[in-house]
Amino acid sequence: MAVLESIRSRGGTIVVVIIGLALVSFVLQDLFSSGNSFFRGSGNNVGEINGHSVSGTDFAQLLNDQEEKYKRNQGTSSVDENTRQQLINKIWNDYLDQYLFNDQMEDVGVAVHEDELFDMIQGDNIDQQVQNIPIFKDSVTQQFDRNKVFSFLKNQLSEEKDPDGKYRQAWAEFEQDLIKQRRKTKYNNLIKKAMYVTAAQSKRDYNDKNKNVTYRLVEKKYDTVADSTLKVTDDEIKKYYDEHKHEFEQNDETRKLEYVVFQVNATPEDRQEMIKSLEELKNDFSTTNNDTLFVNANSSEPFQKQVVRRGMLPPQVDSSVFSGTPGTVYGPYVDGEQIKVVKLKGFKSSSDSVSARHILISTREGMDEAKAMAKADSIKKAIQAGANFSLMALQFSNDDGSKVKGGDLGWFTEGRMVPEFNDACFNGNKGDLVIVKTQYGAHLIEIMDKTKPMSKAEVVTISRKIEPSSTTNQNVFAQANDFAVSAENYDAFKKKATEKNFFIVKFPTVRPSDKQVNDLTES
Repeated sequence: MAVLESIRSRGGTIVVVIIGLALVSFVLQDLFSSGNSFFRGSGNNVGEINGHSVSGTDFAQLLNDQEEKYKRNQGTSSVDENTRQQLINKIWNDYLDQYLFNDQMEDVGVAVHEDELFDMIQGDNIDQQVQNIPIFKDSVTQQFDRNKVFSFLKNQLSEEKDPDGKYRQAWAEFEQDLIKQRRKTKYNNLIKKAMYVTAAQSKRDYNDKNKNVTYRLVEKKYDTVADSTLKVTDDEIKKYYDEHKHEFEQNDETRKLEYVVFQVNATPEDRQEMIKSLEELKNDFSTTNNDTLFVNANSSEPFQKQVVRRGMLPPQVDSSVFSGTPGTVYGPYVDGEQIKVVKLKGFKSSSDSVSARHILISTREGMDEAKAMAKADSIKKAIQAGANFSLMALQFSNDDGSKVKGGDLGWFTEGRMVPEFNDACFNGNKGDLVIVKTQYGAHLIEIMDKTKPMSKAEVVTISRKIEPSSTTNQNVFAQANDFAVSAENYDAFKKKATEKNFFIVKFPTVRPSDKQVNDLTES
C-alpha cells in the first residue's frame, strides 16, 4: 500500500478559485455530523449551481467514499475535522467543474489528448505532480528520476504485480486528476489571454499616476459653525436615510450565539487509576532487556535517554535516583500535567556545558553522504596542517547561523544538540577535532572548552498525560445531553443555565464563513 499512498497523497488536488467555499461549508457543517437527521425531512439539497441542484444524499455518499478511501490509503481508522473539510471542499469543487466548467470547456474545444497525457507522465514535459511523487525520486539525491516512472508503469502496474488491480485503479484516478487540472489550466489561460490593456488605457493610466498640479484652497472647519444656526428637518433625515441605507447593508447573514461549556477534566479517581496503572508496570520496566521498545509501547512520549545532574529531576525522586542502584524504577510521581516513572540506567561523570565550533557539510542539497564525510575529512587535514578554522568555516560551512562567527556555537548544555553531535562534544576532550555524521550532514567539530566534570545520572522515563477516563467523558457528556434536552428553547436555556449556575458565554456575530467559535475547536 505504500506506493498507493504515495500516489494518492501527491496526486490530483484541484483548486478552483471562483466560488467561495465557506458558504457551502456552513450549509454542510451540520449535515454530515454523526447521528444527523437532516435527510429525514422533505428536502435534501445542499446547494444549487447554475440551475442544477446538488443532492445532499449524493453528496453524503461521495463524502463517505472519499473518507473511506482516505482511511484506506493513509492506513488510519479515522478522519480528522480538517481533512474532512478538505474532502468536502474537493467534492464541491468537482460539482463546480461538472456544472460550470465542463460544458464551457467542451464548447471551446479544451481537451487533453492522450499524447499530451503521455508527455505529462513520461515525455519531455513531465508534470510537477508526477515529479513530486517520492517513489520517483533518487534515494540519495532526492532528484526526480524518469527511469523510475518507466519501471513503475512497466512492473508495478502489471497483472503479475497487481493481480487485484488496486494500483492500476489508483493510477487511473491519478491520471484523471491530471487531465482535469490540465484542462482547467488551459481554460483559465484562454480567459487570461483574452484580457489585455489597450494603448489608450495604458496612456491614461500613466497620465493619471504621473500628472501633477499645484492648487490653493480655503478651508472652513465644521466646528466653527454654531449648531444653533442650522436646522435639520425630519424629512431631510428620512431622505438621507433612504438614499444612503444601502451603504450599511450587511451582505453576510449572521447569528448571535449564547452557549455553556462543559469542561471534561480528569478527576482525582482518574489520576489514581493512572498511578495504579504505572505502578503495575514498574516490575516489568525494571527487568526488560529493551528499554526502547518498552517505553515506546507504554509511554505517551517516545524513548529518550536523558543525562541529568542533581536537582534536575522533581524533588519526589531526585534524591532517591542519585542514591539509588542502576536498574531501579522510581515513581509514579506527578510532574505538571503528566504522571511518570523513571528508570535509573547508571551514573557518569561529564561536563555540564561545552563550548564548541563546527563546519557543516550539508547533505540536504543533494550532496552524497560519503562525499560530505570525505570533504569534512579534507578540511580537517587542512586545519591540522595550519589552516585557520574560522576562515574555513566561513568558506565551506553550510550552517548560515554560525559560519559568520567562524563556526562558533558558544556554550551549550547536554541534550541540546542532536545525539551524535552531543555525544561527540561531551565524550571528547578539550582541543579534540572530530567528525560526526548527523541527519544534517557531516560535522567537523572542535571542542573549545568544557566545564568541570560532575556526577550525573542516566535515566529513561515513561510518562503519560493526565487525561479524563472514558467514564468521566461519559458522565460529562450525559450532563451536557440532559441540559440540551431540557433547554428546548432560548427561555428554557437561560432558565436551566441559571438554575445550574452555568456561565453563559456570548458570541455576538457568527458568519457563514466562520470555522470556529471563540476557542472551541472544530465548532
